[in-house]
Amino acid sequence: MNPPDFARLMESTFSTIHALSAVKGGEYAPGDDRLSNFKEASRRLGGIPEQVLLVYLDKHYASLCNFVKDLAAHKDRPRSEAIDGRVDDMIVYLLLFKALLSERRETASVLSDSSPLVWEDEE
Repeated sequence: MNPPDFARLMESTFSTIHALSAVKGGEYAPGDDRLSNFKEASRRLGGIPEQVLLVYLDKHYASLCNFVKDLAAHKDRPRSEAIDGRVDDMIVYLLLFKALLSERRETASVLSDSSPLVWEDEE
């Protein structure tokens, strides 16, 4: 893919994930905290919000892996969602993961990337 085509792909993807984030964000985290879905699930299930996010992300990653396996095997199968949509969802989840890390750093006493990140209520 040439650079102009790649630039268009990036612009289109950024536009798509921005819209996707707005729609799904309102659906899954309707209040003031865009990360509340992960925090609430972690409290219900035990663990930390990042673990919940990784479970959600892993579902899409597994689908992506199966898609690639099918491509290599020249196998076609019906899918519930286009693979592009899965990739877009993964990008949004990675941005949400970054948001969780950012919020964790804001509440941590040490702000370096190498320091352990602990929620105030986890201690």
